[in-house]
Amino acid sequence: MKNYLLYFFVVLMWMALVPFAPVIIGDGAKAETYENSHIIRVLTIDNTVVEMTLDDYVLGVMLSEMPASYEKQALLAQAVVIRSYTQYLLEAQEQGDEHHTASGGLEYDLCSNPSCCRKYTTESELVSLAGKTNAEARIKAMSAAVSETSGEVLTYNGKTAMTLYHASSPARTESYESLFGTAVPYLVGIDNVDESSFIHYKKETYFTFLDLQVLLAANGYEYKHVENEVFSVTLNENLRANNIVIGSTDIPATDFIKIIGLKSCCIEITTDGAGYLFKSSGYGSGLGMSQYGASLLAMQGYSYKDILKFYFKDTSLEKR
Repeated sequence: MKNYLLYFFVVLMWMALVPFAPVIIGDGAKAETYENSHIIRVLTIDNTVVEMTLDDYVLGVMLSEMPASYEKQALLAQAVVIRSYTQYLLEAQEQGDEHHTASGGLEYDLCSNPSCCRKYTTESELVSLAGKTNAEARIKAMSAAVSETSGEVLTYNGKTAMTLYHASSPARTESYESLFGTAVPYLVGIDNVDESSFIHYKKETYFTFLDLQVLLAANGYEYKHVENEVFSVTLNENLRANNIVIGSTDIPATDFIKIIGLKSCCIEITTDGAGYLFKSSGYGSGLGMSQYGASLLAMQGYSYKDILKFYFKDTSLEKR
């Protein structure tokens, strides 16, 4: 089970960074909805297109992207968030985005690549990853969350919201505008609960000056250590790094953490005179709902509706 949870967190890290332009302004008219009678086509990891209902798909994503050990109200919130984001993508396609095209000319609505859509896991895949007993317990918990929230989505100005999520955040979540330059009123930085108890909250990595030089060069950045060089982290209003400066080398923080293996843009840098120690806090992009934070809020008595309001300001929960 420990190996499966580690797999879950690795897959989760940057899933919230998506190349879709946000739909944030509407006249109150609802876009086409995707009820469970509407069949969607999903490309699975074995390159097979499978037809299913929206809730079938939501369940498959739930199975791969949140621990079943989290509080029930957090699982309910996660189900709504996944359903809303899925419907957001489907509506974007209806408004002109091209459908995916697989090899051989197959057409489908969603894929199983977390860097594009979301990681979708079948029940048989889960059994092979987590074992039959763990898989059955997980399927039971996730199915209940999907069923109890069936049809519920978050909206903003009458349109389905782009409900992003991540594993864990430090003191503040991130804003969409800070990362992508476009303001999304419900994806803004907020003061978060204390998540320092999260098992993967801290990550550290150390590089000698020479090792760092070789690593950066391999990733297209020129760096050569000089004595007494200046290093700094440029923070935004949500206390996340925009840029990392080491000597004369300036690197966007989102690139830097991927190169050196950190888990978020909440970065600290220190040196011992022979190299640099890099530390990060939290896990993931920081956009939208923190999954661990949602579970902590549920422990404090928040309902799933309260959790959604906490992370997605000024949105409405609708039954469609």
